[in-house]
Amino acid sequence: MADSVIEIGKTWDCLADGRMAVLRWAVDNGLSYEVKKADRQKWLAVCRNTDICDFRIRINMSKKLHIAKLTVFVPHTCPSATHYAWRSANSVKVLASNSLSVAAVVDDHKIRSRHIQAIERLQSGRRVPYIQAYRARKKIL
Repeated sequence: MADSVIEIGKTWDCLADGRMAVLRWAVDNGLSYEVKKADRQKWLAVCRNTDICDFRIRINMSKKLHIAKLTVFVPHTCPSATHYAWRSANSVKVLASNSLSVAAVVDDHKIRSRHIQAIERLQSGRRVPYIQAYRARKKIL
């Protein structure tokens, strides 16, 4: 499981690792965001409700060191209702990276998708659609 602490100056080996760490952090904390700009050198995410929240997070690639570094982090100030029903929280990428789900599938190849749903519900309180649990199981196998 990715480290769930996000702070200015944090580094990753590549931009994709940084994006995944931010996604995992947001899901673990019940938050959401919208990607505003993304290319090979930078990644910028803002709050889904930009009218009332100044949340921003930016990851840049260092030209000299060839690492990704978090350069801007402004925390959320919006109500929690803003983050309700965020589709990325149930993505196969997030479900397949959950260490408990991976361990359960590796330990028992015949585990059912409803067990992955139960793991997510008990661990993080999120209700995961059956089809997403099924796809995560297939990705892990």
